[in-house]
Amino acid sequence: MQTLSRLRLAAAAAIPILLLTACGGGTTTSTVNATPTEGGLIQTPPPRTVSVNAADFTAQLQASADGTALLELATGDPTAKTSLPLGVDVYYIQYATVGGAGEATTASGALMVPTGPNGTSLGKLPIVLYAHGTETVKEYNMANLLAPYDDRIPTVAAVFAANGYIVVAPNYAGYDSSSLPYQCYLNAEQQSQDMIDALKAARTALASGTLFSSAPLDNGQVFITGYSQGGHVALATHRAMEAANMTVAASAPCSGPYALAAFGDAIAYGDVNFGATEFAPLLLSNFHNSYKGNAAIGDVYNVTGTAADLYEAPWATSSAIEVPGPTDLSTLIVNGQYPLSLFNGTAPSATDIKTGLGEDAWLTGTALATVSAELSGILPGITPPTTPAAEAALFATGFSSAANGHLWRNDYRVAMLADAMVNPDGLVPTQTANPFPAATPMHPLRKAFVKNDLRLNAAGTGPWAPAAPVLLIGGHNDPEVFYSVNTGIMAGLWSGLKTVNTLDIDPGISFAGLGTVAATAFGTDVAKGVVDPGTLSADINAAVDAALAAKNYTLSPTAAALQAGFLQVTGEAVATEITTANVTGIISQIVGANPPFTTAQLGANATAIATALGTATSTIILEAYHSNLVEPFAAVAALQFFQNFKN
Repeated sequence: MQTLSRLRLAAAAAIPILLLTACGGGTTTSTVNATPTEGGLIQTPPPRTVSVNAADFTAQLQASADGTALLELATGDPTAKTSLPLGVDVYYIQYATVGGAGEATTASGALMVPTGPNGTSLGKLPIVLYAHGTETVKEYNMANLLAPYDDRIPTVAAVFAANGYIVVAPNYAGYDSSSLPYQCYLNAEQQSQDMIDALKAARTALASGTLFSSAPLDNGQVFITGYSQGGHVALATHRAMEAANMTVAASAPCSGPYALAAFGDAIAYGDVNFGATEFAPLLLSNFHNSYKGNAAIGDVYNVTGTAADLYEAPWATSSAIEVPGPTDLSTLIVNGQYPLSLFNGTAPSATDIKTGLGEDAWLTGTALATVSAELSGILPGITPPTTPAAEAALFATGFSSAANGHLWRNDYRVAMLADAMVNPDGLVPTQTANPFPAATPMHPLRKAFVKNDLRLNAAGTGPWAPAAPVLLIGGHNDPEVFYSVNTGIMAGLWSGLKTVNTLDIDPGISFAGLGTVAATAFGTDVAKGVVDPGTLSADINAAVDAALAAKNYTLSPTAAALQAGFLQVTGEAVATEITTANVTGIISQIVGANPPFTTAQLGANATAIATALGTATSTIILEAYHSNLVEPFAAVAALQFFQNFKN
């Protein structure tokens, strides 16, 4: 899962990377296998798409605040002057795999190979299986470090290669050149198999001896990591590999929706995560295509078998829900062509409740009447929830009563909630002594959630615990993938295992708190008679920096250094948005005039301006938190964790 904020690590024009031709920049003639077996390469040798030396890759990271933080932590150099140790060659692999319904299909991805200076042989190296986060664009390709859609993820993955790991990073079936007409979002069984098939294909390429440079062979060790959606994929892959008696050296899943059934129920109860409308069509499209022929689960479009069962018009027939598609959903949201909110801000009516309960044909008699009455009682208070107070503003973004302002139908939410009330998850809405998914859910969507919940073993017959070392990484204020109901619950379930550790990147920030800091700084300046937007923006950013105790990571990447780096980049994220131009725009909109401003104008509108600036600051952190802020530090934490086990 990725945030709506798509900040770049660097502008493409400034990145000094050698892009090679599609045929591999002069490789020997390749052979195409039109009918490979599962895990087999389609093109041998795979073409090399990118080659970057250590110095140029370092320069790329130095071009932005979060990239610099990633570099500083990855090299242990607080001044970001130390170069990454190795260059990286990227190869484009295509391979055979399976779809969500078990059908044969193809997928593609990146094989990132470390390179030494002047072709120096690096010997045998371990492999990192890297699972990327949510992407809604069909053409997304990890083998392109200059991807126009989101160049953060390939760059983060390449940092592992620059530190001596062979990286295998699938695009996932349904993306890029894959022949699958849909994607398999958070499908634990399919996506873990996709990762394993990519590993098989990459090892075939490595063993062929036909890659550029002095490409190393793998030493047999496999590490697994991924972020957001990729955190779920990484942990599912760890589970699948151990179930298949494949050796895992260690895994570091980051900020993933692991307890998927509990997370889904939390959202239905109104705890809507930020960006929910980006994730919903990916999930529902996957479950619809993967399980509509599965008698044990059924079609999540559970009345007519079409999107109209779930989505409000006009979204039920919109091409936007056909994801992945040609345009990133976050772009459509910003442009007003797709809703930001998941649910109707008007509580389900008696008709909605009756219709929704009618969809739950298994619910009859006294149970039907009881649930109907309970829903009538609780729905007004959770549409949206007002408690806990610290999260109320976040949850409110998931609700809209505006025309075409929300995605899901009220009756579908009612049907899902009714099942959650009769067959509750052991974690949501109340944690019990048995914090596992419902044993006998009846609604198809909740059945699909349970099937892909990583609290359970691969067979779904009971709890699962990893044998190999695991570091669960996240940030406890995450507005997109809630820490407590995902990372927190997995850490609790595995608290007795010496091989499992948890790292919280966030030492403690408050979205609203930082907004208050910004508002207070503005108020102080107004009291002094300051009217210059440049001075106002500088003072706001200085106040936020001071509140975060920033610029304090001077050690190798210990937990404390990672947390200090996170705080510093948080302050820098505010600085990139609360600029002279932004402050000018906010003030102009409120006072109804352009600069130069007067003390009278600012004084008369001080409260409104302070509130707007505070809201802007809080929103920046809300939007940037999940990927722009936490992700680079999670990657470095995973890198350092793997170093403990690397041969």
